[in-house]
Amino acid sequence: MPAHDGDHAAITEDALPATITYYLDTVYPNYFFEKAFSISVDGAIKGFVVVIHANNTKYAVGFDSSGNYIGSKPIH
Repeated sequence: MPAHDGDHAAITEDALPATITYYLDTVYPNYFFEKAFSISVDGAIKGFVVVIHANNTKYAVGFDSSGNYIGSKPIH
């Protein structure tokens, strides 16, 4: 997951890089988007965290600044 240090900014689903949307559509078909954040340090985006619901589970899914998958974990 991206580092939690830095500035967090809420972003909309359509503001996510296309690689993230493609990953989510492929790995979590029929997911429900809840929210997303960009994580920046000194004005440079270091990563993204997307919170989704899929298969009756809520997940935080992390991506690097290019939209490459880093990891995910179920959250409550």
